[in-house]
Amino acid sequence: MTRINQATKLLIAVPTALAIASCSATEDTTADTAAGTGGKAPTVTASIGGAGADTAAQGADLPETVTQEKTVTEAAAQPPVTRPLPPAPAPAPEGDNCASLPTDPRQQYATGTAPGRMPAADSQSDMNYWIENIENHYDPCAPISWITFRGSLGDGDRPAGTGASISDGLALYVNGQPAGDMRLFTEVESIELLNDGQLRLSWGERGEATAAGITDHYTVDLTAQGDAVQPVAGDVEQFNRFWNQSGYLLN
Repeated sequence: MTRINQATKLLIAVPTALAIASCSATEDTTADTAAGTGGKAPTVTASIGGAGADTAAQGADLPETVTQEKTVTEAAAQPPVTRPLPPAPAPAPEGDNCASLPTDPRQQYATGTAPGRMPAADSQSDMNYWIENIENHYDPCAPISWITFRGSLGDGDRPAGTGASISDGLALYVNGQPAGDMRLFTEVESIELLNDGQLRLSWGERGEATAAGITDHYTVDLTAQGDAVQPVAGDVEQFNRFWNQSGYLLN
């Protein structure tokens, strides 16, 4: 029994000694820590929230991002501004050397028109020239210009309506002024203005037999001389023969 009691006492004494030693070690550790912190007990901070708290702590160190909203104000659509059209430019004035007739031949005998008839310049004649078409090349400023008429002869009431009455008329102008009356040629075939200011006229006439039509063809070069036209080359005699006949009144 004595051994049992001793063993029991020993079992009780060992844990007690261990407990006393543990407390002594704890007190020594606490005292050392307090001495390292100036005599104050250490502060223990508990972390609550786990990973979320760590993320919040890290986010506190990041620079703050500021989002600014830019407001754009659009101007209200304005109706288009209607501006008045500029006035049409006035016609260019004619030069000092340009003619100014009481009636402008460009209007009186416009191309493609048939303004009626021209009475004969000879007051004793009842013949009239009936205009059926016009080719106007009048220039009030040119040394020489012209107007070609297509039509036929007749009386004061109507054209004759025969083949022999069909003729072309030619009016020539020098510096915008008429160089005499309109003269007749059976057919004015072509007129061209040459580089030296001269005019080249080509025309045709009937031969001895009217039924044969136009068989004779002529060409002449004309130039302005004073207030008249003068043939200078080509079929001068034939031109003078027709041009010197009585003509038809332009006005």
